[in-house]
Amino acid sequence: LGSIIRTAVASLTAIGLALTVQTGASAAGARDAALPDAIVNGDFEYLGDSLLAYATDTWNFANVDPTTGDVNSTDGAEGWHHVDGFDATRFAWRSSQTDTGVNARAGIVEIQRSHDKSNVYGEITASQAGTYIYQDIDTRHETDTVYTVSLRHANRGRPSDNNGHMDALRVLIGPPGRERAVELTRTGSDVGDAIGETSEIVRSGAWGWIGEWDTYEGTVVIPAGQPVTRFTFQSVDSLTDVEGNLVDDITFAVGYPLTYDLNGGTGPAPNRG
Repeated sequence: LGSIIRTAVASLTAIGLALTVQTGASAAGARDAALPDAIVNGDFEYLGDSLLAYATDTWNFANVDPTTGDVNSTDGAEGWHHVDGFDATRFAWRSSQTDTGVNARAGIVEIQRSHDKSNVYGEITASQAGTYIYQDIDTRHETDTVYTVSLRHANRGRPSDNNGHMDALRVLIGPPGRERAVELTRTGSDVGDAIGETSEIVRSGAWGWIGEWDTYEGTVVIPAGQPVTRFTFQSVDSLTDVEGNLVDDITFAVGYPLTYDLNGGTGPAPNRG
């Protein structure tokens, strides 16, 4: 009898799990196979050596055309060349840049290499002030869901060498065309910037080229059923129109779902189970 009961319980459990999975999938809807469910290439290391093959200490950058896999460095002196094996989905980043006056192409994303060549990172202001880089993420869930956000930020130059100038950016998240600024808290600093400061504007005293960074973290609630969320870094203040705002180690991933108190509660409560 005990064996029969255990078999029946196992069967009912399997049926219940199958129904739960089917119900959840139906409620959330089919995912977009073309979109990732988290930030891709947040460390900007994808094909770093190949993309930065022509970079020098003087021109420590590479402008990447994500639509073609072409790249140039040394302020354009080497011209554009194609990087074999380039995969736009693995590079992942896009840019809002429309100006073609500096590098002869719009939509370029700039990556850079540190002075000691140990690190690759991104620069938001490639060759147009006020631009942003972004990724579209599949965020389709059957319940409101908290996403965690983290990044490192630094200046293009040393603030003390530029009359104290510090680059500034905003992180905006939301459906494409309806993104909203997110508050981020500074949780670490290599240069002694105040820990715990929270703002929609990220401004740091660090100099990325020599390995100095400030770290920021935050959370954002993505509503149930929102199929696509755009994760955007927008330059607010840059050293010049062609340089400013370094970013690295970017993450944007599911934290935990939310449930609501049906007994008179006024807002979401975290459900980490």
